Amino acid sequence: MSENKTYLSPSYSLFILTVSIFVAEASIMILMGFLPEMSHTAEVLLDASLLLVLVFPVTYNLVVRPLVRHIKVRQKTEDELGSSEARLRTITDSVSNAIIQIDPLGRVTFWNTAAVKIFGYQAHEITGKNINGHLISLRHTERFRECVEMLRGSKDGSAMNTPLEILGLRKDGAEFPLEISLASVILGDEWNAIGIFRDITDRKRREAELEAAAALEDARKEAEAASLAKSEFLANMSHEIRTPMNGIIGMTDLALDTKLNKEQHEYLGAVKSSAESLMRIINDILDFSKIEAHKLDIEHIDFYLRDTIADTMHTLAIRADSKDIELAYQIPPDIPDLLIGDPGSLRQILVNLVGNAIKFTSVGEVVLTLRSMSETDDELSLHLTVTDTGIGIPPEKQNGIFDSFTQADASTTRHFGGTGLGLAISARLVDMMGGDIWVESKPGKGSAFHFTLRLGIQRNPEAIKNVREPAVLEGTPVLVVDDNATNRRILEEILTNWRMVPTSVDGGKHAIEEIRRANEAGEAYKLLLLDCQMPEMDGFEATRQIRNPAAAKVRNNKIPIIGMTANAMKGDKEKCLDAGMDDYISKPVDPKALDEMLDKWLSEPKETTEDAEEGVCLETANKAPAGCQCDSSGCDCASGCDTGCGNACICPSATAPEEELSVTSEDVDSHFKKEDLLERLMGDEELAGEIIEVFLEDMPQQISSLKEALDEADPPHIQRQAHSIKGASANVGAIALQELATQVEDAGKSSDLEKSAILLIMLDKEFIMLKKAIAFAGLTR
Repeated sequence: MSENKTYLSPSYSLFILTVSIFVAEASIMILMGFLPEMSHTAEVLLDASLLLVLVFPVTYNLVVRPLVRHIKVRQKTEDELGSSEARLRTITDSVSNAIIQIDPLGRVTFWNTAAVKIFGYQAHEITGKNINGHLISLRHTERFRECVEMLRGSKDGSAMNTPLEILGLRKDGAEFPLEISLASVILGDEWNAIGIFRDITDRKRREAELEAAAALEDARKEAEAASLAKSEFLANMSHEIRTPMNGIIGMTDLALDTKLNKEQHEYLGAVKSSAESLMRIINDILDFSKIEAHKLDIEHIDFYLRDTIADTMHTLAIRADSKDIELAYQIPPDIPDLLIGDPGSLRQILVNLVGNAIKFTSVGEVVLTLRSMSETDDELSLHLTVTDTGIGIPPEKQNGIFDSFTQADASTTRHFGGTGLGLAISARLVDMMGGDIWVESKPGKGSAFHFTLRLGIQRNPEAIKNVREPAVLEGTPVLVVDDNATNRRILEEILTNWRMVPTSVDGGKHAIEEIRRANEAGEAYKLLLLDCQMPEMDGFEATRQIRNPAAAKVRNNKIPIIGMTANAMKGDKEKCLDAGMDDYISKPVDPKALDEMLDKWLSEPKETTEDAEEGVCLETANKAPAGCQCDSSGCDCASGCDTGCGNACICPSATAPEEELSVTSEDVDSHFKKEDLLERLMGDEELAGEIIEVFLEDMPQQISSLKEALDEADPPHIQRQAHSIKGASANVGAIALQELATQVEDAGKSSDLEKSAILLIMLDKEFIMLKKAIAFAGLTR
């Protein structure tokens, strides 16, 4: 043969063709999934079929190649379907709600990851099992079955209109609230349901909480409405309740002034004590009710801060002195004095806080301090602190101490008395005045009650111009003697701010030693501020020794001595003068009163009124006999004119004798408003009596100071002293005296000395009438 060719016999060729067809068919079956375990074999067979191409190209092209192409298309389609299924599984497993598919018989056919978390079944545990009895509580299987049947037979949509809320069932048998949304799907020719199952336990809990909160809010509103009705009723009953109680106390006082045997006096004393206690309780409740009923308004009026503080602290001084407790207060000089606010509410807060501090303190001191937190052109933020050395408050009781009817301990009420409303009232007032109140305390170590206020600042140039500045005697050495360190520190600070040179010691013996030392060193003191009540050697004994050169061995035994005593208005003033003191000042020391005292004893002598350019001839008038002619200048008391000096004549005979002035029951209210005083003091008749006693003892000195100011032709001093009388009168309800003092103040402001002198006569007379009105009202002791 010329060509190198290979020929196969017909029988062998048939065998090879049969094998190729078998290999191809087997490969197709494997790749189509009929023989899933033989994928590797399929690859081998395909490789073998490729070898046949080399031998039988015609067979490959006609039979094998179309089969291979079909297999590749089918494989690509299956790969895409697998990818889509993987994406769908990823999506369904990422949602937080269970996605479950059920067949027409209610069996589970699809189960995502969230379903595992919600129900507790793994997919292989639940697939093929009926949803009822496994995932739905037996109590609700009928409801679920009915819902599925309605969905299956519905012709107006493939999904439920609203979710179904039933009880689900976990693998462990626990029931829980379940929300189901179902939709119909047709797979092939069969109906199936796809459901989203939500665990709504948290939502149901929130709904229950909201419902409970709404019910609580409704109950609160109802309770507030009832409380408001109660408060309005009690507030409206204030006058009706207080009036008979005041009558009981007043008539008891009158009965106690009659001739009684010992037993009767004891019984009536018990009646009075019980009535006063009841009155205090009633007033606490009524005042609190007035606040609760929103019938208490905060005023915004001009007032003097230092006068308000001083007046309030002095009304409480007797209480402190009766317990041998030091009472002091400190107002830094940088705090403005002319403010805008509610002085009455401020006074009430201080009476509550300082009064409580005194009540719960047996030994030591009660101190009020003030400091400025911030100040603008129009507003002052003030921080006030009442500190005591009393019994203290346990930490667990401090949070509720400002609640209504609350005290630190049940035994507190039994031992100290009270309703527990004082702090609640104070807290409400502080809040209404734009401030905060809180307490710091340690049991057995005392307490510090803090509160803040926002007050306006007066920017009246005239008012500021007429405020009398403290007497500034730069470099003047003053000796302060007090056994209480707080009092010494406060006085030192006041005197230092006035550029004086204070030195302080803690007792009478040390005072004598210091005076002797200073004299020997040529540094003699110009004035001595001496506390009357001190251990070992009190102020009275120290004064007697200083005035006795042989006993004290001090060369400067004529040094002006000013006694400081809390009892200055209760009889100790005579003891001060009898011991050799030059003057006295009441504690807690009022900086303004101290200023006047220093001015009185340290300033240079002023010209007499006869030498004054426009003076009032008071000296001449006051020396005149009780006749018509005051002196040779021809002052006619009857006509009230003065032909000599050209000014008003002040003559003692111009006023009627005290015994000729009288007050009837009809005109008591025109002089004295007892109800106003009791209302400001929350009905505390005992405190009212104490305040009246201090007022009646102090007012003659105040009027005398006013006469001295007029005598010295000092309009600013007249204005200030009249203002002080006006404030004190307003505090006790002396309305007529208050009005006259206001007129004197205005006259001083305009430097009208003639009018001031005439008004002073009227003021003197009114004070006599006031004393009679107070006695008639039954408040004198």
